[in-house]
Amino acid sequence: TFRGIIGTDNVRRIPRAEWSMRRVGDVMTLREHLQSLDPDDTAAHALTQLAITESGELAVIETGQVIGFFGQDELSRYLKLKAE
Repeated sequence: TFRGIIGTDNVRRIPRAEWSMRRVGDVMTLREHLQSLDPDDTAAHALTQLAITESGELAVIETGQVIGFFGQDELSRYLKLKAE
């Protein structure tokens, strides 16, 4: 079962001296606090959600399972391809 995600933002919030003592479960963003996407969401909705989230990416969740991620990197790649 998907419980949450951890990213560099989560790690940056804890002092470096505590890195070896802290567990992923202690610092990850729990599922209930995440902005997420459904596979049927529109691209416009995904961009809006990405703009208001604190993290650089959103989990795409279907029937309680993570099936992908949509983030700043994917958006940048899309815009670059579109410009070419």
